[in-house]
Amino acid sequence: MSRKRLLQQARARYSPLIRDAQSAKPRPVGEKQLYKMIHGLYHEAGLLKKDGNGGYNLRVHSIRKFFKTQLMALGIQPDYVDYMMGHTVDVYHDIQSKGIEFLRNVYASAGLSIKPKTRHTKIDMLKEMMRAWGPEPEKILTSEALSEPHRIYTTREECEDNEMRLLGLALKDHIKKELLGSGDSSAHDLQDIK
Repeated sequence: MSRKRLLQQARARYSPLIRDAQSAKPRPVGEKQLYKMIHGLYHEAGLLKKDGNGGYNLRVHSIRKFFKTQLMALGIQPDYVDYMMGHTVDVYHDIQSKGIEFLRNVYASAGLSIKPKTRHTKIDMLKEMMRAWGPEPEKILTSEALSEPHRIYTTREECEDNEMRLLGLALKDHIKKELLGSGDSSAHDLQDIK
């Protein structure tokens, strides 16, 4: 097996999030290397500003604080967060016995990211809800557009409002049909919905 292949396998099994680039064997970076890397990234991003004492207002330790507070805010158990940060906790061996894959999954499930989360519009959320219930929103909007080819919208908001109205009506009709078709006695009350 080639050296490159061995390195890839070793990284997959044991790789820390940040590894020592100087070593062929995956191993964690040292404190000085980590400081240099992070300080360099801060500098490249233009985040470093001198404080009144000649130091910088953003320090390497700021990332540790960010990591801990974000994971806690995302609902990860404090013992897991402390273990990931290298702290010794009462349940250290219990957590360690669960294995690295368990902790990777806990970390991944938190969805921690420094990138801003994408915002979904109301129309996107309504389309996803419709797909979950069954109707295909694109087909509904296409058939509506074909039935009214003369319709012109002056703004994007006007178009989205009309799409919301059409999809809302289609979803309501679909749910109504589904409930009436289920034979539920309380579903007959829905016949009055217009």
